Amino acid sequence: GKDLGIIIGQLLNWQVHRTMFPLGKTPQKTGRQRVQGQGEGGQPPPTKKDKYQHLREASERVIAQKEEGGWVVVYTDGSSKVVRGWRQAGFGGWYGENSPLNFSEHVPAQERQSNNRAELCAVLWALQRKSFNEKLHCVLDAEIVYKGITVWM
Repeated sequence: GKDLGIIIGQLLNWQVHRTMFPLGKTPQKTGRQRVQGQGEGGQPPPTKKDKYQHLREASERVIAQKEEGGWVVVYTDGSSKVVRGWRQAGFGGWYGENSPLNFSEHVPAQERQSNNRAELCAVLWALQRKSFNEKLHCVLDAEIVYKGITVWM
């Protein structure tokens, strides 16, 4: 009964405020959940940032070496979402702050609108616009693009 009342209250808040927690407060964890969420020695578990810090630092070193070696570095990404019942996809590339090469585009309407298509379009867009002798290093987060270039081709 009490739990049902809480759920109904949250749903009513959603209708009014478009959030289940209009005051910015989320439900408190129970003692049991807190104990399960603790790391070794009673310490809180590491955050994602802490857990993967060594990988980030290694990536930053590789990127710095590429830039020092004359490579142009571009960070690419793509995504899609449903808007008014229609899936729409877009992609972009970032060369650096205020770079005239930075881009953001929609996946052409006649093409399939998907995350994977957008990720691929971002890399292709960057490759198509590089000069012939330019060395381009694409930083991406899409496994499908990476494997498509390095494993499946």
